[in-house]
Amino acid sequence: MILKLHENTFFKKIGTERLKLLAVLLFFLFSGIWYSHSFATGALEMGTPASAEKITEKREINAENDAGRLNINTATAKELTRLSGIGEKKAAEIVTYREENGGFSDIAELMRVSGIGEKTFAEIQDEITVGE
Repeated sequence: MILKLHENTFFKKIGTERLKLLAVLLFFLFSGIWYSHSFATGALEMGTPASAEKITEKREINAENDAGRLNINTATAKELTRLSGIGEKKAAEIVTYREENGGFSDIAELMRVSGIGEKTFAEIQDEITVGE
């Protein structure tokens, strides 16, 4: 069958090498169209580093309310480390306390977390919220 196609006058005119090049170009064209369609519909977005960054950004925005305060009931440990005097260890303690006690009902409850006293609380109280 390949020989018969090659005997056709159209294929004789364009030549074997050009025919191979045309086939490769068509392959890339259609695979590019498929890829762009899949990306546009979100089918390829899951699991990519770019989408992981988008998810993190959305989470950070959701953890802060309109006044720019960090919601200690929804913030991740990484987000909590942005607060003055809160390192990785204290942030982990906050998350653990929140998970074990069902969240904070008042920002002053944060002082019940091991390692967070009045001094640390005074430094961060204007930067945090417990949400609505």
